[in-house]
Amino acid sequence: MNRTLKVDELDREWVELMKMAKELGISKKEVQFFLQKNAATNNRSAVN
Repeated sequence: MNRTLKVDELDREWVELMKMAKELGISKKEVQFFLQKNAATNNRSAVN
């Protein structure tokens, strides 16, 4: 049950972040690009 609560909280945070991005005029594609770019950067630093 504790894990479910954390997932629900995280989901709500993501929804709020996406709403804020939309209000700021940031497209879904731009958000995807940002996340992919940063995931690649994080993966490289984990290897080094």
